[in-house]
Amino acid sequence: MKSNVIDLIRFILQNARAVKHARLMMGLILLVGIISGFSNAALLAMINQWLSNTGASSNLFIIIFFVLCLILPLSRFASEAMLIKLSSKAILELRMQLSRQILSAPLRRLEELGLHRLLAALTEDIPAIGNTLVSIPISVCTSRS
Repeated sequence: MKSNVIDLIRFILQNARAVKHARLMMGLILLVGIISGFSNAALLAMINQWLSNTGASSNLFIIIFFVLCLILPLSRFASEAMLIKLSSKAILELRMQLSRQILSAPLRRLEELGLHRLLAALTEDIPAIGNTLVSIPISVCTSRS
């Protein structure tokens, strides 16, 4: 499972060279995702501590709790939004590249392939790659060693 995800990420990064700042964006998505994960873990730890201390809390505890309650959804939203933006740009670039290749191919070759294969490549295959790109974080987080 991990090798498939790594191969997919490698494929995406190789084909995303045309997308401006793709590597920087992937790094930023990863960083914001890590922040989201740490804030989630810290929030759970704080709730656990509050429950084990029979509800006794200080003002600092309450402030940190509310800050984490803000950071968690904002960082999760930011990470997902950036990932969707990157994947849509990568899908657009992949479609453009495939369209250029189809237009530059000899007519005889296009006739041999058939209309059904060309349409399937344009309408089904590329969105499948895009959906996989969006689901990478879920796959990485839920995969077992």
